[in-house]
Amino acid sequence: MIKRFLIFLFIFLACTENTETSIDEVINESTTTSTIAKATTTTTTTTTTIPRNNLITMHDPSERTEKFNSKFIDLFPGYEGDSKGDLLIQLAVNQLPDPFRTIIKEEIIILNGCHPYGKAIFGRCVYGVFDPGGYDEKGNPGNEWSLSIWISDRGIESGHLKDILLHEAAHAYSFLDLQECKEPGGESYRNLAHKKFGGEENLADIFVYFYGGKWTHYIDLEYLSIENRDWINEMITYCDLYKREKKYLKR
Repeated sequence: MIKRFLIFLFIFLACTENTETSIDEVINESTTTSTIAKATTTTTTTTTTIPRNNLITMHDPSERTEKFNSKFIDLFPGYEGDSKGDLLIQLAVNQLPDPFRTIIKEEIIILNGCHPYGKAIFGRCVYGVFDPGGYDEKGNPGNEWSLSIWISDRGIESGHLKDILLHEAAHAYSFLDLQECKEPGGESYRNLAHKKFGGEENLADIFVYFYGGKWTHYIDLEYLSIENRDWINEMITYCDLYKREKKYLKR
């Protein structure tokens, strides 16, 4: 979450701390007001601004883990995995909707653990983190756990595992798919979604509502408007076709 890469340490999910960042910003507390299309909600929340660099997220059972020896993953700083925690996370992963489930299983390492940089910043384990760059406790990227989602024991025990994972998976989808998906005019759908909903964290919470979740941290809505639901659905459909077309042209 800090320095190098264009990585957005979208961390600490709809779960415990707020995080919308930009490189070299200093962590601070503020009051936020969220306006989403037809539903406008003013909420006073503690917003933690972290240096922007990349996303962070954690989990364990994933097809990507085949590239790592299980004992090696056990050595990741902050790893908390046990058979029960891993099973609960895996069950939650299997219940994710597409395209999130496919991305998580094919491209993301999912770990049950306390992300080292998150703990260094907040002094405690955050519920969940999407880490695209592999940040260590000092904020240095490039470690083996790049492109990972972390769900801590606190996150599992919170009773909101499904929505926490939805939020973090939304970050992964935004980072891997929406960033590459461009409308005919050339602008990425990630940028378009940020403009429409007010940033990356709001977008991740919007996805939680879109897929039937209730527990969020950055915005608070009674319901997701039909207009916004249609917009998200059209974006997903368009970007799925866009991704398929790109793969076809590469053949």
